[in-house]
Amino acid sequence: MKTPLRLRMFLWLVALLVLFVTLQFIIFSIIEFRVWLHHSGESLHDHLMEAVTGVGWDLALLPLLIGVAWWISRRMIRPIRTITLAADNICAGHFDDRISTDNMPDDEMRRMAATVNAAFDYYQDAVEHSVGKR
Repeated sequence: MKTPLRLRMFLWLVALLVLFVTLQFIIFSIIEFRVWLHHSGESLHDHLMEAVTGVGWDLALLPLLIGVAWWISRRMIRPIRTITLAADNICAGHFDDRISTDNMPDDEMRRMAATVNAAFDYYQDAVEHSVGKR
């Protein structure tokens, strides 16, 4: 079974968050190590613990950020779901239904919905024309 698009988008967002936290830890560690080199009288352990503490706050916020990633992925998929539901209704015989583009921003999804609506208009005209010939 294929992984749904929403889940794939969510996993990419989570991977991006994990990459950010990892890079942040590496950068903090390098900074703390360089500070330790210039102040060698202090403990390296203490400096590295500052880096761990800094990243610890990110890890504490990670569940919230994962929730936000889930919400973002849901919002990004909403226009595709709208298009799919309208297409399903039209395929079920409701030839007058069209995809509502009222709440869609003027972007690729709206243009795709308008194109699909035009294709369904053409399809409806063809069906009505072929029924009229009989």
